[in-house]
Amino acid sequence: MASGLPVVAFADGAALELIRPGHNGASVALADDAGYVREATRLALDPDGRCKLGSAARLTALRLDWETIVDRFEVVIRSAAQNGFNDVPIGTVNVPRPISSR
Repeated sequence: MASGLPVVAFADGAALELIRPGHNGASVALADDAGYVREATRLALDPDGRCKLGSAARLTALRLDWETIVDRFEVVIRSAAQNGFNDVPIGTVNVPRPISSR
């Protein structure tokens, strides 16, 4: 992505958060090898589409510099501390409450 190339990835882990199919790359179901080959081939045969997706992929990568990541993490940690670490949302996942020692 940082090199300005679209990504073909299995829809798992960070790929679910970073890849927007048709915008900055393509994703296929986990273990769908044929789908992976199909998407990679499609991109290889479509220079205009590859360029468009690659430009968007580069913009996605630029938003992921360490300073930005640390700033976002700091916001989450501060919010969690202010809320007593109770169900602070991170994206679509909630941080579980700590186990009480009471």
